[in-house]
Amino acid sequence: MAVSRDRLMAYSIVFYVHPEAYSSVSIYMKPNVNQIEAAGSIGRGQSDIYTSFMISNLEEQRKRIAEDPIPIYRTLFSLLDSTSDDDVFAQSLLATIDGAIQDDSRQIASLVQLATGRETFNVMALLVRSANTFKNIPLIVGAASHILASILSEIILRNRENPGDYINQATRLVDSLINQAMENSLPLEEATYCFLPLFKIDAIRREFLRTGGLRTVLVPLLEQKSGIFQPIYAAICCLWMLSFDEDSYEFFIRSDYNLIGKIIKELRRTDKEKVIRVALGTLKNLSAGEGTIEIMIENKLVEIIDNLSKRILKDQDVTDLVKDIGDVLASSVKLFSSFEKWLKEVERGDLVPGVTHTEAFWKENAKHLENDSFGPVKKLVQLLNSESVQTVVLALGDIGEFARFHPYGKTVAGKLGAKIRAMELLQNPNKEVNGAALLCIQKIMIQNWQSIS
Repeated sequence: MAVSRDRLMAYSIVFYVHPEAYSSVSIYMKPNVNQIEAAGSIGRGQSDIYTSFMISNLEEQRKRIAEDPIPIYRTLFSLLDSTSDDDVFAQSLLATIDGAIQDDSRQIASLVQLATGRETFNVMALLVRSANTFKNIPLIVGAASHILASILSEIILRNRENPGDYINQATRLVDSLINQAMENSLPLEEATYCFLPLFKIDAIRREFLRTGGLRTVLVPLLEQKSGIFQPIYAAICCLWMLSFDEDSYEFFIRSDYNLIGKIIKELRRTDKEKVIRVALGTLKNLSAGEGTIEIMIENKLVEIIDNLSKRILKDQDVTDLVKDIGDVLASSVKLFSSFEKWLKEVERGDLVPGVTHTEAFWKENAKHLENDSFGPVKKLVQLLNSESVQTVVLALGDIGEFARFHPYGKTVAGKLGAKIRAMELLQNPNKEVNGAALLCIQKIMIQNWQSIS
Protein backbone atom coordinates (compact mmCIF):
# COMPACT_ATOMS: atom_id res chain seq x y z
CA MET A 1 0.00 0.00 0.00
CA ALA A 2 1.48 3.34 -1.08
CA VAL A 3 1.71 6.23 1.38
CA SER A 4 0.43 9.64 0.29
CA ARG A 5 3.24 12.21 0.55
CA ASP A 6 1.12 14.93 2.13
CA ARG A 7 3.21 15.47 5.29
CA LEU A 8 6.91 15.32 6.10
CA MET A 9 6.27 12.34 8.33
CA ALA A 10 5.37 10.33 5.24
CA TYR A 11 9.09 10.15 4.43
CA SER A 12 9.90 8.36 7.69
CA ILE A 13 11.45 4.93 7.24
CA VAL A 14 8.74 3.43 9.44
CA PHE A 15 6.05 3.86 6.81
CA TYR A 16 8.06 1.77 4.35
CA VAL A 17 7.47 -1.04 6.83
CA HIS A 18 4.09 -0.02 8.28
CA PRO A 19 2.26 1.81 5.46
CA GLU A 20 -1.11 0.83 6.92
CA ALA A 21 -0.42 2.95 10.03
CA TYR A 22 0.00 6.20 8.11
CA SER A 23 -3.68 7.04 7.73
CA SER A 24 -4.28 7.13 11.48
CA VAL A 25 -0.94 8.58 12.58
CA SER A 26 -0.83 11.36 9.99
CA ILE A 27 -4.18 12.90 11.04
CA TYR A 28 -3.55 12.68 14.77
CA MET A 29 -3.36 15.96 16.70
CA LYS A 30 -2.80 16.08 20.45
CA PRO A 31 -6.05 17.60 21.80
CA ASN A 32 -4.73 19.20 25.00
CA VAL A 33 -1.40 20.74 23.97
CA ASN A 34 -2.46 24.09 25.51
CA GLN A 35 -2.90 22.37 28.87
CA ILE A 36 0.57 20.81 28.59
CA GLU A 37 2.00 24.28 28.00
CA ALA A 38 -0.04 25.79 30.86
CA ALA A 39 1.33 23.11 33.18
CA GLY A 40 4.86 24.20 32.29
CA SER A 41 5.81 20.88 30.67
CA ILE A 42 6.73 22.68 27.44
CA GLY A 43 7.90 26.22 26.74
CA ARG A 44 5.68 29.20 26.19
CA GLY A 45 4.41 29.42 22.61
CA GLN A 46 5.32 25.82 21.78
CA SER A 47 1.70 24.68 21.62
CA ASP A 48 1.12 27.19 18.80
CA ILE A 49 4.30 26.04 17.00
CA TYR A 50 3.15 22.43 17.24
CA THR A 51 -0.39 23.09 16.04
CA SER A 52 0.49 25.36 13.13
CA PHE A 53 3.28 23.07 11.92
CA MET A 54 1.30 19.84 12.14
CA ILE A 55 -1.71 21.19 10.22
CA SER A 56 0.51 22.57 7.43
CA ASN A 57 0.76 20.71 4.15
CA LEU A 58 3.99 19.17 2.86
CA GLU A 59 5.37 22.22 1.06
CA GLU A 60 4.56 24.55 3.97
CA GLN A 61 6.28 22.19 6.39
CA ARG A 62 9.34 22.00 4.16
CA LYS A 63 9.53 25.77 3.92
CA ARG A 64 9.15 26.36 7.65
CA ILE A 65 11.64 23.72 8.70
CA ALA A 66 14.18 24.93 6.15
CA GLU A 67 13.91 28.55 7.34
CA ASP A 68 13.94 28.02 11.11
CA PRO A 69 14.24 24.37 12.15
CA ILE A 70 15.44 24.57 15.77
CA PRO A 71 12.19 25.91 17.35
CA ILE A 72 10.20 23.21 15.56
CA TYR A 73 12.47 20.34 16.60
CA ARG A 74 12.72 21.74 20.13
CA THR A 75 8.92 21.77 20.32
CA LEU A 76 8.55 18.23 19.00
CA PHE A 77 11.15 16.86 21.41
CA SER A 78 9.68 18.82 24.34
CA LEU A 79 6.29 17.28 23.65
CA LEU A 80 7.88 13.83 23.35
CA ASP A 81 9.49 14.42 26.74
CA SER A 82 6.08 15.26 28.21
CA THR A 83 4.31 12.08 27.12
CA SER A 84 4.64 8.57 28.52
CA ASP A 85 1.26 6.99 27.79
CA ASP A 86 0.01 8.31 24.43
CA ASP A 87 1.56 5.95 21.90
CA VAL A 88 -0.11 7.51 18.83
CA PHE A 89 1.19 10.93 19.89
CA ALA A 90 4.70 9.49 20.25
CA GLN A 91 4.39 7.86 16.81
CA SER A 92 3.29 11.16 15.26
CA LEU A 93 6.12 13.16 16.83
CA LEU A 94 8.88 10.67 16.05
CA ALA A 95 7.68 10.00 12.50
CA THR A 96 7.61 13.75 11.82
CA ILE A 97 11.18 14.22 13.03
CA ASP A 98 12.39 11.15 11.15
CA GLY A 99 10.50 12.12 8.00
CA ALA A 100 12.08 15.58 8.04
CA ILE A 101 15.65 14.22 8.11
CA GLN A 102 14.80 11.58 5.52
CA ASP A 103 13.38 14.24 3.23
CA ASP A 104 16.43 16.49 3.64
CA SER A 105 19.59 15.02 5.19
CA ARG A 106 20.87 18.53 5.93
CA GLN A 107 18.30 18.65 8.73
CA ILE A 108 20.43 16.24 10.78
CA ALA A 109 22.71 19.19 11.62
CA SER A 110 19.86 20.80 13.56
CA LEU A 111 19.27 17.61 15.54
CA VAL A 112 22.98 17.41 16.35
CA GLN A 113 22.82 21.01 17.55
CA LEU A 114 19.97 20.09 19.92
CA ALA A 115 21.63 16.87 21.02
CA THR A 116 24.90 18.57 21.91
CA GLY A 117 23.43 21.84 23.23
CA ARG A 118 22.13 22.86 26.64
CA GLU A 119 18.53 21.82 26.34
CA THR A 120 16.14 21.01 29.16
CA PHE A 121 15.98 17.48 27.75
CA ASN A 122 18.66 15.03 26.59
CA VAL A 123 17.79 14.22 22.98
CA MET A 124 19.55 10.87 22.81
CA ALA A 125 18.39 9.71 26.25
CA LEU A 126 14.86 10.74 25.27
CA LEU A 127 15.01 8.65 22.09
CA VAL A 128 16.26 5.62 24.02
CA ARG A 129 13.55 6.15 26.63
CA SER A 130 10.86 6.36 23.96
CA ALA A 131 12.02 3.10 22.39
CA ASN A 132 12.02 1.41 25.81
CA THR A 133 8.70 2.87 26.96
CA PHE A 134 6.91 1.72 23.80
CA LYS A 135 9.12 -1.31 23.09
CA ASN A 136 6.14 -3.35 21.89
CA ILE A 137 5.34 -0.84 19.15
CA PRO A 138 7.84 -1.40 16.29
CA LEU A 139 6.88 1.89 14.61
CA ILE A 140 8.07 3.88 17.63
CA VAL A 141 11.16 1.74 18.17
CA GLY A 142 12.07 2.03 14.48
CA ALA A 143 11.62 5.80 14.26
CA ALA A 144 13.42 6.51 17.55
CA SER A 145 16.29 4.17 16.61
CA HIS A 146 16.67 5.65 13.13
CA ILE A 147 16.77 9.22 14.46
CA LEU A 148 19.27 8.18 17.12
CA ALA A 149 21.40 6.33 14.54
CA SER A 150 21.43 9.40 12.27
CA ILE A 151 22.48 11.73 15.10
CA LEU A 152 25.19 9.43 16.44
CA SER A 153 26.61 8.83 12.98
CA GLU A 154 26.84 12.57 12.25
CA ILE A 155 28.48 13.37 15.61
CA ILE A 156 31.04 10.55 15.25
CA LEU A 157 31.91 11.54 11.69
CA ARG A 158 32.44 15.13 12.81
CA ASN A 159 34.71 13.99 15.64
CA ARG A 160 36.64 11.15 14.01
CA GLU A 161 39.77 11.74 16.09
CA ASN A 162 37.96 11.90 19.42
CA PRO A 163 34.43 10.42 19.24
CA GLY A 164 34.24 10.00 23.01
CA ASP A 165 31.41 7.84 24.33
CA TYR A 166 29.38 8.22 21.14
CA ILE A 167 31.01 5.10 19.64
CA ASN A 168 29.89 3.10 22.67
CA GLN A 169 26.36 4.47 22.33
CA ALA A 170 26.30 3.51 18.66
CA THR A 171 27.62 0.04 19.48
CA ARG A 172 24.90 -0.46 22.09
CA LEU A 173 22.30 0.60 19.53
CA VAL A 174 23.61 -1.91 16.97
CA ASP A 175 23.56 -4.71 19.53
CA SER A 176 20.03 -3.76 20.59
CA LEU A 177 18.75 -3.74 17.00
CA ILE A 178 20.31 -7.13 16.26
CA ASN A 179 18.81 -8.62 19.41
CA GLN A 180 15.36 -7.21 18.65
CA ALA A 181 15.51 -8.53 15.09
CA MET A 182 16.59 -11.94 16.41
CA GLU A 183 13.67 -11.95 18.88
CA ASN A 184 11.23 -10.88 16.11
CA SER A 185 10.18 -7.82 18.11
CA LEU A 186 11.43 -5.51 15.33
CA PRO A 187 10.95 -6.20 11.61
CA LEU A 188 14.19 -7.04 9.79
CA GLU A 189 13.82 -4.23 7.29
CA GLU A 190 13.19 -1.68 10.02
CA ALA A 191 16.44 -2.68 11.74
CA THR A 192 18.22 -2.53 8.38
CA TYR A 193 17.16 1.07 7.73
CA CYS A 194 18.66 1.98 11.11
CA PHE A 195 21.98 0.36 10.23
CA LEU A 196 22.44 2.47 7.08
CA PRO A 197 23.56 5.73 8.76
CA LEU A 198 25.64 3.80 11.30
CA PHE A 199 27.52 1.87 8.62
CA LYS A 200 29.32 5.06 7.63
CA ILE A 201 31.52 4.30 10.65
CA ASP A 202 34.26 1.66 10.32
CA ALA A 203 34.03 0.46 13.93
CA ILE A 204 30.28 -0.04 13.69
CA ARG A 205 30.55 -2.15 10.54
CA ARG A 206 33.07 -4.37 12.32
CA GLU A 207 30.79 -4.62 15.36
CA PHE A 208 27.90 -5.67 13.13
CA LEU A 209 29.98 -8.46 11.58
CA ARG A 210 31.37 -9.53 14.95
CA THR A 211 27.97 -9.87 16.59
CA GLY A 212 26.35 -11.87 13.81
CA GLY A 213 24.30 -9.15 12.16
CA LEU A 214 24.68 -10.70 8.72
CA ARG A 215 23.28 -14.03 9.84
CA THR A 216 20.55 -12.52 12.00
CA VAL A 217 19.35 -9.62 9.84
CA LEU A 218 20.63 -9.27 6.29
CA VAL A 219 20.71 -12.91 5.14
CA PRO A 220 17.11 -13.65 6.19
CA LEU A 221 15.93 -10.27 4.89
CA LEU A 222 17.36 -11.02 1.45
CA GLU A 223 15.61 -14.39 1.51
CA GLN A 224 12.24 -13.17 2.79
CA LYS A 225 11.93 -9.96 0.73
CA SER A 226 13.52 -11.05 -2.53
CA GLY A 227 12.23 -8.96 -5.43
CA ILE A 228 10.65 -6.29 -3.20
CA PHE A 229 12.34 -3.02 -4.04
CA GLN A 230 12.62 -1.02 -0.83
CA PRO A 231 13.88 -3.65 1.66
CA ILE A 232 16.15 -5.27 -0.93
CA TYR A 233 17.66 -1.91 -1.84
CA ALA A 234 18.32 -1.18 1.86
CA ALA A 235 19.84 -4.61 2.44
CA ILE A 236 22.18 -4.39 -0.55
CA CYS A 237 23.15 -0.84 0.44
CA CYS A 238 24.27 -2.30 3.77
CA LEU A 239 26.23 -5.01 1.96
CA TRP A 240 27.81 -2.40 -0.30
CA MET A 241 29.02 -0.44 2.73
CA LEU A 242 30.32 -3.61 4.37
CA SER A 243 32.17 -4.58 1.17
CA PHE A 244 34.59 -1.66 1.58
CA ASP A 245 36.22 -3.59 4.45
CA GLU A 246 38.49 -6.45 3.41
CA ASP A 247 37.65 -8.14 6.72
CA SER A 248 34.13 -8.68 5.37
CA TYR A 249 35.25 -10.79 2.38
CA GLU A 250 35.31 -14.01 4.41
CA PHE A 251 31.60 -13.56 5.10
CA PHE A 252 30.74 -12.91 1.46
CA ILE A 253 32.30 -16.19 0.31
CA ARG A 254 30.63 -18.33 2.99
CA SER A 255 28.45 -20.92 1.27
CA ASP A 256 25.90 -20.94 4.11
CA TYR A 257 25.32 -17.18 3.64
CA ASN A 258 25.55 -17.25 -0.19
CA LEU A 259 25.57 -13.44 -0.19
CA ILE A 260 27.11 -13.08 -3.65
CA GLY A 261 24.55 -15.50 -5.03
CA LYS A 262 21.73 -13.55 -3.37
CA ILE A 263 23.00 -10.24 -4.78
CA ILE A 264 23.19 -11.73 -8.27
CA LYS A 265 19.69 -13.16 -7.86
CA GLU A 266 18.34 -9.66 -7.19
CA LEU A 267 20.26 -8.32 -10.19
CA ARG A 268 18.51 -10.92 -12.30
CA ARG A 269 15.08 -10.00 -10.91
CA THR A 270 15.12 -6.21 -10.82
CA ASP A 271 14.82 -3.46 -13.39
CA LYS A 272 15.41 -0.71 -10.81
CA GLU A 273 18.66 1.09 -11.62
CA LYS A 274 19.14 2.06 -7.95
CA VAL A 275 19.28 -1.61 -7.02
CA ILE A 276 21.46 -2.44 -10.03
CA ARG A 277 23.91 0.34 -9.16
CA VAL A 278 24.41 -0.66 -5.53
CA ALA A 279 24.52 -4.39 -6.36
CA LEU A 280 27.17 -3.89 -9.03
CA GLY A 281 29.07 -1.54 -6.72
CA THR A 282 29.16 -4.29 -4.10
CA LEU A 283 30.34 -6.90 -6.59
CA LYS A 284 33.03 -4.57 -7.92
CA ASN A 285 34.39 -4.05 -4.40
CA LEU A 286 34.33 -7.79 -3.78
CA SER A 287 36.15 -8.59 -7.02
CA ALA A 288 39.39 -7.79 -5.17
CA GLY A 289 38.82 -10.67 -2.77
CA GLU A 290 40.12 -14.21 -3.10
CA GLY A 291 37.51 -16.66 -4.38
CA THR A 292 34.81 -14.07 -5.02
CA ILE A 293 35.15 -13.89 -8.82
CA GLU A 294 34.73 -17.63 -9.07
CA ILE A 295 31.47 -17.44 -7.14
CA MET A 296 30.25 -14.67 -9.45
CA ILE A 297 31.06 -16.75 -12.53
CA GLU A 298 29.40 -19.80 -10.97
CA ASN A 299 26.22 -17.74 -10.43
CA LYS A 300 26.18 -16.74 -14.11
CA LEU A 301 27.02 -13.07 -13.57
CA VAL A 302 28.64 -13.06 -17.02
CA GLU A 303 25.23 -13.60 -18.61
CA ILE A 304 23.64 -10.81 -16.55
CA ILE A 305 26.42 -8.34 -17.39
CA ASP A 306 26.07 -9.23 -21.05
CA ASN A 307 22.32 -8.50 -20.91
CA LEU A 308 22.87 -5.23 -19.02
CA SER A 309 25.44 -4.10 -21.57
CA LYS A 310 22.75 -4.30 -24.26
CA ARG A 311 20.25 -2.19 -22.31
CA ILE A 312 19.81 1.54 -22.48
CA LEU A 313 20.73 2.67 -18.97
CA LYS A 314 19.94 6.14 -17.68
CA ASP A 315 22.53 6.17 -14.89
CA GLN A 316 26.08 6.66 -16.19
CA ASP A 317 27.45 5.13 -12.96
CA VAL A 318 25.59 1.92 -13.78
CA THR A 319 26.97 1.93 -17.33
CA ASP A 320 30.51 2.35 -16.00
CA LEU A 321 30.04 -0.43 -13.45
CA VAL A 322 28.72 -2.80 -16.12
CA LYS A 323 31.84 -2.16 -18.20
CA ASP A 324 34.24 -2.47 -15.25
CA ILE A 325 32.78 -5.73 -14.00
CA GLY A 326 32.51 -7.05 -17.56
CA ASP A 327 36.24 -6.44 -18.05
CA VAL A 328 37.09 -8.22 -14.78
CA LEU A 329 34.93 -11.20 -15.65
CA ALA A 330 36.27 -11.44 -19.20
CA SER A 331 39.84 -11.71 -17.93
CA SER A 332 38.87 -14.19 -15.21
CA VAL A 333 36.56 -16.70 -16.90
CA LYS A 334 39.37 -18.56 -18.65
CA LEU A 335 41.53 -18.57 -15.54
CA PHE A 336 38.80 -19.94 -13.31
CA SER A 337 37.72 -22.65 -15.71
CA SER A 338 41.23 -23.85 -16.56
CA PHE A 339 42.49 -27.39 -16.10
CA GLU A 340 45.59 -25.99 -14.41
CA LYS A 341 43.47 -24.52 -11.65
CA TRP A 342 41.82 -27.89 -11.06
CA LEU A 343 45.22 -29.58 -10.92
CA LYS A 344 46.40 -27.11 -8.28
CA GLU A 345 43.36 -27.94 -6.15
CA VAL A 346 44.08 -31.67 -6.43
CA GLU A 347 47.79 -31.18 -5.63
CA ARG A 348 46.81 -29.09 -2.61
CA GLY A 349 44.37 -31.76 -1.49
CA ASP A 350 41.61 -29.21 -0.91
CA LEU A 351 38.81 -29.10 -3.49
CA VAL A 352 36.53 -26.05 -3.48
CA PRO A 353 33.17 -25.56 -5.21
CA GLY A 354 33.34 -23.76 -8.53
CA VAL A 355 33.29 -24.06 -12.29
CA THR A 356 36.08 -26.67 -12.23
CA HIS A 357 33.56 -29.13 -10.79
CA THR A 358 30.82 -28.72 -13.39
CA GLU A 359 29.58 -30.78 -16.32
CA ALA A 360 30.81 -28.15 -18.79
CA PHE A 361 34.33 -28.31 -17.37
CA TRP A 362 34.50 -32.11 -17.57
CA LYS A 363 33.15 -32.27 -21.09
CA GLU A 364 36.13 -30.15 -22.11
CA ASN A 365 38.83 -31.54 -19.86
CA ALA A 366 38.17 -35.23 -19.16
CA LYS A 367 40.79 -36.32 -21.74
CA HIS A 368 43.46 -34.27 -19.97
CA LEU A 369 43.45 -36.76 -17.09
CA GLU A 370 45.34 -39.23 -19.31
CA ASN A 371 48.56 -37.34 -18.48
CA ASP A 372 51.20 -39.21 -16.45
CA SER A 373 49.40 -42.55 -16.87
CA PHE A 374 46.19 -41.13 -15.40
CA GLY A 375 48.15 -39.66 -12.49
CA PRO A 376 45.50 -36.98 -11.77
CA VAL A 377 42.84 -39.71 -11.41
CA LYS A 378 45.04 -41.58 -8.92
CA LYS A 379 45.38 -38.42 -6.83
CA LEU A 380 41.64 -37.83 -7.07
CA VAL A 381 40.97 -41.34 -5.72
CA GLN A 382 43.36 -40.65 -2.83
CA LEU A 383 41.28 -37.60 -1.93
CA LEU A 384 38.36 -39.93 -1.21
CA ASN A 385 40.15 -40.54 2.11
CA SER A 386 40.26 -36.85 2.99
CA GLU A 387 38.91 -35.69 6.35
CA SER A 388 37.17 -32.81 4.57
CA VAL A 389 33.55 -33.63 3.68
CA GLN A 390 33.60 -30.96 0.96
CA THR A 391 36.72 -32.43 -0.66
CA VAL A 392 35.35 -36.00 -0.57
CA VAL A 393 32.01 -34.93 -2.06
CA LEU A 394 33.65 -32.94 -4.86
CA ALA A 395 36.16 -35.73 -5.58
CA LEU A 396 33.29 -38.21 -5.92
CA GLY A 397 31.57 -35.83 -8.30
CA ASP A 398 34.72 -35.33 -10.37
CA ILE A 399 35.36 -39.09 -10.63
CA GLY A 400 31.78 -39.62 -11.76
CA GLU A 401 32.08 -36.93 -14.42
CA PHE A 402 35.43 -38.35 -15.59
CA ALA A 403 33.73 -41.74 -15.93
CA ARG A 404 30.96 -40.15 -18.00
CA PHE A 405 33.03 -38.09 -20.39
CA HIS A 406 36.29 -39.99 -20.94
CA PRO A 407 36.05 -42.86 -23.47
CA TYR A 408 37.70 -45.25 -20.98
CA GLY A 409 36.72 -43.38 -17.84
CA LYS A 410 34.58 -46.15 -16.35
CA THR A 411 37.32 -48.74 -16.82
CA VAL A 412 40.10 -46.51 -15.50
CA ALA A 413 38.07 -45.45 -12.46
CA GLY A 414 37.31 -49.09 -11.68
CA LYS A 415 40.94 -50.26 -12.01
CA LEU A 416 42.23 -47.45 -9.80
CA GLY A 417 39.90 -48.40 -6.95
CA ALA A 418 37.45 -45.51 -7.26
CA LYS A 419 34.38 -47.77 -7.42
CA ILE A 420 35.39 -49.82 -4.38
CA ARG A 421 36.14 -46.74 -2.29
CA ALA A 422 32.88 -45.09 -3.40
CA MET A 423 30.97 -48.21 -2.33
CA GLU A 424 32.65 -48.01 1.09
CA LEU A 425 31.55 -44.40 1.37
CA LEU A 426 27.94 -45.48 0.94
CA GLN A 427 28.14 -46.40 4.63
CA ASN A 428 29.38 -42.94 5.63
CA PRO A 429 27.05 -41.36 8.24
CA ASN A 430 27.18 -38.05 6.40
CA LYS A 431 24.19 -37.90 4.02
CA GLU A 432 25.99 -35.58 1.62
CA VAL A 433 28.89 -38.03 1.31
CA ASN A 434 26.81 -41.19 0.82
CA GLY A 435 24.56 -39.36 -1.66
CA ALA A 436 27.60 -38.28 -3.71
CA ALA A 437 29.03 -41.81 -3.45
CA LEU A 438 25.83 -43.34 -4.84
CA LEU A 439 25.78 -40.91 -7.75
CA CYS A 440 29.46 -41.61 -8.48
CA ILE A 441 28.88 -45.37 -8.55
CA GLN A 442 25.92 -44.97 -10.88
CA LYS A 443 28.02 -42.92 -13.31
CA ILE A 444 30.80 -45.51 -13.24
CA MET A 445 28.47 -48.46 -13.77
CA ILE A 446 25.69 -47.17 -16.04
CA GLN A 447 26.63 -47.17 -19.72
CA ASN A 448 24.07 -44.67 -21.01
CA TRP A 449 23.87 -42.18 -18.14
CA GLN A 450 22.34 -39.46 -20.30
CA SER A 451 19.23 -41.52 -20.93
CA ILE A 452 18.28 -41.56 -17.24
CA SER A 453 19.70 -38.23 -16.04
